[in-house]
Amino acid sequence: MLAIDTSTTSDTLANTGIQRVVRALTSALSVLTQTKPVRLNNAKGIWEILNRKELENLTSNPNRQPAGHRGTKRNQRKWTFSALKIPVATGLQGMDFSGFIEPELFTSKVFSNLEPFLKGCPGPSLALYYDATSLTLPELSPKENTHRFPYYLQELLYFDGIAAISETSKHELLDYWQWLGIKKHPVVKSIPLAVDEILEGYTPKGPFLNPTILCVGSIEGRKNQVSLLHAAEKLWNQGYKFRLTLLGLANQETCGPAMEQLQILQDKKRTLEWLGPRTDEELRLQYATSSFTVYPSIAEGFGLPVLESLKNGKPCVCSSQGAIGEISNGGGCLTVEKPTPEALSKAMKTLLTDSELHSTLCNNARNRTFRTWSDYASDILEFHKSLNKSYEKAC
Repeated sequence: MLAIDTSTTSDTLANTGIQRVVRALTSALSVLTQTKPVRLNNAKGIWEILNRKELENLTSNPNRQPAGHRGTKRNQRKWTFSALKIPVATGLQGMDFSGFIEPELFTSKVFSNLEPFLKGCPGPSLALYYDATSLTLPELSPKENTHRFPYYLQELLYFDGIAAISETSKHELLDYWQWLGIKKHPVVKSIPLAVDEILEGYTPKGPFLNPTILCVGSIEGRKNQVSLLHAAEKLWNQGYKFRLTLLGLANQETCGPAMEQLQILQDKKRTLEWLGPRTDEELRLQYATSSFTVYPSIAEGFGLPVLESLKNGKPCVCSSQGAIGEISNGGGCLTVEKPTPEALSKAMKTLLTDSELHSTLCNNARNRTFRTWSDYASDILEFHKSLNKSYEKAC
């Protein structure tokens, strides 16, 4: 039986990229093999199985309204399931686990309580790796993340295997370890993410007067919505008519410039709206009623909204570089080398005026083959089975 850490996701209604991955992967793995989602009880420093509310939070629900904040509101449970017999000093030891999977961006508190289990678990341990933008773009990232990340990247050395979500993130991690002079490290394999099946099959009711450009993603520094808003303003000033819709959670520490620019444009009565976080059902509606999407992010470990847009048959304006480039190269995207206001406005103008190109990109998107979460979970499970137990204190 595989243990899966869901300490953060099981205690939040937030539905950011990592939460989507954790929920989808946990569900898909449970179909393929015996699994047990677990979480850390911070109050007691012990691991527990999930209660009913936490299991509900972990389950994907297309009609559940996401939280308007990233953090958890953990009620520090004073009880545990006695049948688990989990001693405080040994973390998850005592359970009949064949291995461990860490799909979350774990905290130092989680790791300090996880380390004893990784050392004593009879089976291998595997962690997902997303990206290191907190280090590569510190000026656009929350300070807490930037401070924490060097420790996190070294804590990954305690695992037997690392599943990077793209080739870009794989080489990013290996290059960092090489820079530190680390010669012995876990096996690192690139396993690209999948896309939600629920996002397809929606038929909207019209008519829609002006084309809608959609941008999905957390409002934060590195997501670069500031450049998108400036690009849109250039086009509005030139007389182009369209609606711009932004959908996603606002990161309170780094969303300031984007939110200020958004307010300026709304005061000017531009056809612009920010919907905040929305249910999967509402997200599906927005994709269905959009003409195309823009994903102006500067750097990503993967770029799920690009894949979601393409799965819905909608072209996406995005970067041609890094992990986003790995996705966009498959067709259906109009790419820019750098997502500057000038480059984005030019690409948006092209899709607003060139119906033939827009139609071609729509067809290219629809003709792509997309990985399901079942595919992804199968790859994760096979990678886990291939790992040898080789735990040593690495840092």
